[in-house]
Parts: sequence; structure tokens; C-alpha cells
Amino acid sequence: MLWARDRAAFRRFANRVVALALAGLATYIAFPAAPPWMAGETGLLEGVHRTTSDGWSVLGTGTAGLFSEGQASVNLVAAVPSLHSAFTALVAMFLWRRVRPWVRPLLALYPLAMGLTLIATGEHYFFDVLLGWLYAGAVMAACAWWERRRAACPLPGSLDAWPSTRTSSSPIR
Repeated sequence: MLWARDRAAFRRFANRVVALALAGLATYIAFPAAPPWMAGETGLLEGVHRTTSDGWSVLGTGTAGLFSEGQASVNLVAAVPSLHSAFTALVAMFLWRRVRPWVRPLLALYPLAMGLTLIATGEHYFFDVLLGWLYAGAVMAACAWWERRRAACPLPGSLDAWPSTRTSSSPIR
């Protein structure tokens, strides 16, 4: 919907998503960390088990093939920061000023619910979730700074230097 209604805003959002993913990847490479369920499997923590696939057995369907195959190929030591919590926080922050005020409590609940779920299922520690939220905030701030800087002094010859005949809030034709 954002892409269809406001391409400039979609581009800003996409830049933030890519920046957040790259920041998370750089951290995974520099600081590989085992999630709580893995620490439980190796005996470093007691009583922590991975429960993310348990919902399928409750439904009587067993583990979905896509889930099992996907889990077999993921980076198991990519726990810090939690990009699941980071992306939900990024979505909430980006949309905050774009939604009606009565929707904002739901936006605030989105990253909170994700964080609680990640901790309860043994996928992440609280620190991982909190760091994910901080990464999202840092990416939002850094991208906003970069956009203000580029708007203040566009490079000669770039499209940003050309006068615009359409504002980002005008309808797309």
C-alpha cells in the first residue's frame, strides 16, 4: 500500500529495512551468539526448550515441511540482535506518524508482542530483543539524518538537484 500511494516514502522505508538487515548481519558476523534454546540443548541453561514449532502439533498437523526445511538452513548463531523484534519496531516507528492516532496503541503493541513471543519461545533473550529495538531506532535516526543532509545539499547532476514537479504527497498517476 505504501508503494502504491507514496513511492518516495516506500523508498525511505526500503532503505531503512536494508540498513537494518545489514547492521544485523554485521553484528552476527562480529558477535555470533547462541539463542536460549541452543544454550538449553547444550546444558548451559536448564528448562529452556525451543517451542516455535509446537503450535503445529496442537493443530494436529505436525511440523510444516517449509518450517522444518527452513529451520535446517538458518544461521543458528544469529541471535543478537533480534531482527524479528527490530523489524517490527522499525515498522511501528516508520508508520507512527502515518496512521490515525487510535491505531498507534496497536503499533506500539506489535513490537512488544513480538518481543514477548520471542522470549517465551526460547528464541531470544530480553537483551537480544532490546538491542533489536535499539538498532531499529538507530537506523531510523541515521536514515533521517542522511535524508536531511541530502535534501540540504543535493549532488550536482543528481535527480535530487532537479526541480520536482510533484510532491511526495501528491497522487501517483
